Amino acid sequence: MMKKGSRFREEYIQGLKDVLDRIPLGPVEEIVQAIELAQTERRQIFVIGNGGSAATASHMMNDLCKGTLGHKRGCSVAAVARHRAYRQCLLDDGLGKTIRITITSSANR
Repeated sequence: MMKKGSRFREEYIQGLKDVLDRIPLGPVEEIVQAIELAQTERRQIFVIGNGGSAATASHMMNDLCKGTLGHKRGCSVAAVARHRAYRQCLLDDGLGKTIRITITSSANR
């Protein structure tokens, strides 16, 4: 039996709140500080995703590039998942090596 729309919405929203309440804020703050430091020091950030997380990595890269943290300029960010064709040809060597080669070849020096 299907739930009515209003009941489904209420349960869905409550479920989201429950999950969000369980996220420890300390590690989130550490990530934000690391991103802000990278932006300040003009370092490059690599975001890695696999499968469905590749889309999340790409989206995060876009947000950081356009400065969604409130900075006037965005960060230098690369989503390793966006280099699909390049990664695919290197998969025979193993994922760790693929990521290392992609980051090494993409990194600002």
